[in-house]
Amino acid sequence: MLRPGVVLCAVVAAACGGAASRPTSLTGADILRVVPADTPYVYAALEPLPAAYVDQAMRDGRPELERRAKDLDAVARDSRAGALARTLVRELLSHDSPAGLAEIGVATGRGAWVVYGIGLAPALRVELSAPDRMAAFLDGVVAKSGVSVATEMSGNHRYRVLRDAASGLALAWAIDGGALVATVASSAKLAEVLPQLFADRLPARSLADTDAVRALARAYGFKSLQVLAIDLPRLVGALADAIPADAACRGELAAIAGEAPRIVAGFEELSPAHDRVRVTVELSLRLCKLLAGLRAPAAGVGLPLGSALARIGLAGDVKAAADVARLWAAAVRANPYRCPFLSGLNRDAGDLWGELAAPLPEWLAPLRGASAVIYDADFTNVRGYVLVTAADPLQVVGTLIAMIPSLRGASLPPDGTPVPLPASLGPIDHVAVKGNVVGVSAGGSEGDLGRAIAAPVPPDPPLFHLAVDGARVGATLGAFDDSLRGLSGKWDVAVSVDDRGVTLRVDRRR
Repeated sequence: MLRPGVVLCAVVAAACGGAASRPTSLTGADILRVVPADTPYVYAALEPLPAAYVDQAMRDGRPELERRAKDLDAVARDSRAGALARTLVRELLSHDSPAGLAEIGVATGRGAWVVYGIGLAPALRVELSAPDRMAAFLDGVVAKSGVSVATEMSGNHRYRVLRDAASGLALAWAIDGGALVATVASSAKLAEVLPQLFADRLPARSLADTDAVRALARAYGFKSLQVLAIDLPRLVGALADAIPADAACRGELAAIAGEAPRIVAGFEELSPAHDRVRVTVELSLRLCKLLAGLRAPAAGVGLPLGSALARIGLAGDVKAAADVARLWAAAVRANPYRCPFLSGLNRDAGDLWGELAAPLPEWLAPLRGASAVIYDADFTNVRGYVLVTAADPLQVVGTLIAMIPSLRGASLPPDGTPVPLPASLGPIDHVAVKGNVVGVSAGGSEGDLGRAIAAPVPPDPPLFHLAVDGARVGATLGAFDDSLRGLSGKWDVAVSVDDRGVTLRVDRRR
């Protein structure tokens, strides 16, 4: 089975750093002249990433590249594309530095690149510093893979193509002037895609005409002109054309996509020592208001990692979340989707309606959030604390007793003073209550619990928050999960609701 996406992604990794006549060159922002204004998706890199950042990122990414090479060993035995991808990844491992990329024609300090959709077909264009070097490198990859790759012509352009009869897909690439171009398309549609890939037929209206990339970077405060934008209505429309879908399906798919019309991503911070990526799923005003109603102040959620091994938190009104879920399930049950591709949502709505038919348990309904902080952990000991926020003090005490029945009848001062548990409950040794917050500690961290429960409650925390010390997590869990061995730096991941929609921020400090 042809898996050309693997090959195309590997080429992208190496490159990080209406009718009209074909231009003699496409450089910088001018590269957007090949991208239709109505493309379903685009990742445009109009400014090169700082060389020091690329160098650090490539060092950090080498373990993953090595794991990918091992994973491809098995695929390579049964797939020509797998064999080609394995060889490409292994060759990239010997060029995984800015200097190494320069050896194969990619200058990380200059040049633009873009991944975009010609309809559904992904297309890549990368400016090269030395096209001949890249041509030689890719020819060497083909030769070392042992895969037979055809050479064909489109107009005056010579390209290499790998076709797969089982999937009906074709992977095509070429050195076109001063750029590497590549696409994955249906074999039946390849002849239509290639003139656009080679810029022999430019779009009547392109992203260069709209200035949309720069506008998004300004609107979201991105530090670099590295912008991802996915237009979900257009993407869904292209998928509906490819399926093909009937009128009922098209209408229902369009309605769903209209509630989340776009995904936008880019760098809010960018340096070798610190980067922060923002990904926003833009939502309709109706959905933004619904999700904003789930927010609730919750003790400890969203605070910095500090000296902890890990910090995790959830903040939200459980009852409000159940009401929103019940509202969706009722709406789908009353008007089920007719599109066969959405039949799973009908089943999910029925299951959810059944689960939410009964009132929420008394201990669950008042919950507004919970956070856990772990300072140390192994298979025998845990040191840290947990805070739970509920709607009012009486509900807090009821929640606590539901969690720890041995506390029934115990005296709990309302000032947040940690009190030893009257009976052992695994590693948990102390409990504290203040206002509408209850906390428990383990491993002798009652002092940290006391300070945490006395601190002001964040008024607008993220819905979800996770912060970890990567190096310590890797040292603790790396023996059980190879993917964690190379983890480093301090990570902070947060999901929040704002006036645009749902935003994911991934912050890393090395």
